[in-house]
Amino acid sequence: MNIFFKNKDYRTMLINQWISSFGDTIFYLALINYVSPYAFAPLAVLCITISETVPQILQVFTGALADFQNNRIKKYTVIAGIKFALYALLTIIIGSSEFNLFTVFVICSINIISDTLSYFAGAMITPIYIRVIDEDMTSAMGFRQATANTVNVLSNTVGALLIGILSIEAFVAVNALTFLIALLGILTIKNHLMEVEESIDVVHKKTSIKSLVNHIKTSLLALKQYPVIIELLLISVFSQVILSSLLPMATLLLLDSPFYSLETAQSIAILSIFLFLGSVLGNLLSGSYLKTFSTRLTLFIGQLTRLAIVLGFFYESYLVVLVSSLFCAVTVGVVSPRISKYMFTLIPENMIGTVQSGLAAVSLVIPGVITMGIIGVASTVGFKSASVALLIIIMVVFFILNRTKDLD
Repeated sequence: MNIFFKNKDYRTMLINQWISSFGDTIFYLALINYVSPYAFAPLAVLCITISETVPQILQVFTGALADFQNNRIKKYTVIAGIKFALYALLTIIIGSSEFNLFTVFVICSINIISDTLSYFAGAMITPIYIRVIDEDMTSAMGFRQATANTVNVLSNTVGALLIGILSIEAFVAVNALTFLIALLGILTIKNHLMEVEESIDVVHKKTSIKSLVNHIKTSLLALKQYPVIIELLLISVFSQVILSSLLPMATLLLLDSPFYSLETAQSIAILSIFLFLGSVLGNLLSGSYLKTFSTRLTLFIGQLTRLAIVLGFFYESYLVVLVSSLFCAVTVGVVSPRISKYMFTLIPENMIGTVQSGLAAVSLVIPGVITMGIIGVASTVGFKSASVALLIIIMVVFFILNRTKDLD
């Protein structure tokens, strides 16, 4: 937390992230709620989901493109201005026309452009951000993740309270305002960040489709030189399956075996609170009190807590699932900043955009596909079969962890 008060660049960039995240979250909630009464709601929700997913898929290419960029801070500033302009224009469009399916298409199109630009800008500025927090990377990333989780919870809460009070154009206007504030924030540190940018490495090649494809291949193949990153990726991906399965599995469990006299939604809310508190606590402790705590041991303890979760599902004990989830979330919070540190310190700066985006895409797709299969088994065959599948995944992680040599 000390770095937040000592480092102006880090503080400003983090506050910008909070503000932008707040705007994005409440706008998404408002949009989903606003389209729900219309006859075209199913198609609208599909379009909204696609508009959220497409930029995530494209980030492999936007990350590679980011590695080729010079004048990154100037371009980052311009992108912030473009996002403000897009949502300011959208506010005018929605406020001056009847809301219909075409309006949804316009919103989703602007959202795809805005989010794609955001992924590109984020990958482009990552090497500069790493230079900014170099003194205490683990602490900085831990605090960033902890506060991001907190802002997400607050945004959902505020968004839920404002739905029914504000119109959809008001929500769009608030989102535009958050981008304007973020733009003004980056302008206050622009000059110093440009000085930091002068020291980073970039790809010195002419940008073309062929050079982008070759760069993606070269960057991903370069991971072979860093087996610890590949091993951490596999551990992270398989471990994420347990957490991704947690809420839907818990819901299915509670439908058959209620937790004391609580409603299903109330029990799930308690689990969500435990996950949030554990993650924030772990993030904050990772770079401070647990700074010297072994990463390998933390990962091992994390797998033990996941094992306890699976046993809770197997024996249909929600209390075991609940308590184990709290400790599991703490270990996730402790380890996440350290995994990021491994990647950022080992991967060359001129490849970081491609590698970061590629690993993010893998971490999104693979756990999602496996989780759908697990929930399908739990819904059709039963909890015990799904629990056995999760147990096999944990055993695979233990095997990988045991073979990993370069962890502290």
